Amino acid sequence: MKRPRIELAGGARKRAGKTATDAGAALEKLLDEHHAWAARLGLAEVRRVSPHVRNLGPGKVPGSFSGVYDSPGGCDRRGTLRGGRGLLVEAKSTAAENLAWSEFTEAERLDLGAAHRLGALCLVAWERRDIGELFVVPWDLIPWKVTGAGKSVSAEALAGWRVAEAPYLRRFVA
Repeated sequence: MKRPRIELAGGARKRAGKTATDAGAALEKLLDEHHAWAARLGLAEVRRVSPHVRNLGPGKVPGSFSGVYDSPGGCDRRGTLRGGRGLLVEAKSTAAENLAWSEFTEAERLDLGAAHRLGALCLVAWERRDIGELFVVPWDLIPWKVTGAGKSVSAEALAGWRVAEAPYLRRFVA
């Protein structure tokens, strides 16, 4: 008789983490393609923003280095729309039915809020993996709903912001 396989909780968490990491990387690649197309059409210039990392010296593997994050990160991408308006984009990929407020770090929320107050277009690109949909919505127009578990927004509430054509920035540039 074959013994049942025992799975440790840590293994399930590792697989879930890898799935989330892979999905996030796929979303980043998709957004890179949208932004490259927007650049070719003259709609916008958008670039990824790297986290602030301080070099601590040589790493354990030849050719590598050790580093630490030396400041909180903000949004994933910054750019400029045709006409000169600033642009921030924060990307989120979830398997959940709702996009939770808690998905955003405090630094991301502060970055989006501050740039919006200065006149930038601040967008959230949310990929809902379970239905294969991408929504891109201005930060200030997200209809957050407060529940017992915190604030969130459903895909249904964002239906008007579903991406129907590429590049998604077309709808935001006159």
